[in-house]
Amino acid sequence: MPDGLNRTRATFSACQKTRSLTHSSAMDLRPRTWFWLRFAEAGLICLWMSVATIGEAEGISFESAGARFGLGVSGKSKDFYETEAFTDINLPWSWDLGRNLRLASRLEAAVGWLGAHGADVAVGEAGPLLVLRYKQFPVTLAAGSNATGLSRTKFDNKDIGTQFQFSTYIGLNWDFVAHMRLGYRYEHISNAGLDSAHNPGINLHMFGLSYLF
Repeated sequence: MPDGLNRTRATFSACQKTRSLTHSSAMDLRPRTWFWLRFAEAGLICLWMSVATIGEAEGISFESAGARFGLGVSGKSKDFYETEAFTDINLPWSWDLGRNLRLASRLEAAVGWLGAHGADVAVGEAGPLLVLRYKQFPVTLAAGSNATGLSRTKFDNKDIGTQFQFSTYIGLNWDFVAHMRLGYRYEHISNAGLDSAHNPGINLHMFGLSYLF
């Protein structure tokens, strides 16, 4: 049997076992939020395993992995905070824009939680990311938009409408030493009018630290 098929079947089997962890947690605090956080975590692990087993042949590879913490911008978002673990994956498409500028494409995936007023919800998100670099300058401009799923929609007296949201962002990354990166992004989370009656939007300052593969 071809090695590629063997690796794919092994990955699928491992993902099934990982997914079963979402049903075996002993934690009692906010069980629904915990379930969805574990479910998103299992999906991220499956993504990692899939890229590791079949990505090399397709020109796909891990670029970085790390963690972020964010605080709400003043106003309606001031009480919100977000924490997440993430990974960026190189995609096989890039463009030479001239004048030593190059635009690269990546896929970002993350799991974590979003909170306000003592209420926490699990978050899972994934989407395309574009990175603009000048020569080998260590600072890059990054922008993207992720499809985002939440375990619930209400935070005390604030209702954000739907469990499906969009997280859109723009920011800067600084590769300050070999294999290490600091990042900042301004992020906006909203349901894009899917629930026009409840779409207050959440704006966050996000700060990250990641390891470069």
